[in-house]
Amino acid sequence: MKQFAFAAVLLLFGLTLAVQPACYFDNEEELYGLTTGTCDTAGIKYSVHIKPLIDANCIVCHSPNGVQSSTPLDNYADLKILADNDKLVGRTNDAGSPMPQSGLLPECDRLKIRAWVNAGALNN
Repeated sequence: MKQFAFAAVLLLFGLTLAVQPACYFDNEEELYGLTTGTCDTAGIKYSVHIKPLIDANCIVCHSPNGVQSSTPLDNYADLKILADNDKLVGRTNDAGSPMPQSGLLPECDRLKIRAWVNAGALNN
């Protein structure tokens, strides 16, 4: 009987060790790179924040020679039109048809675009 109890305890201990490493908790900050409070959307400027973001993520398609040449984003005037009619914020937050097509921009970048548009989409 003692051998059976010892074997049962040993088996239970072994199962506990086998299952333990598989238990962990994902958190949104680590998975998606956004830590609450780290996205500063105050004082967003076109020349400092928005133009570099558009240049890095949109110009490859949205330029006069790009696939989406009918919707150029290579200058402030064209981007302002999309900002004013809410298409810029809408398209960059549309998970069903994301822009850029490779997937939604990081949340902080999308918040910066929204803040810039909400502040009047100034050419600053």
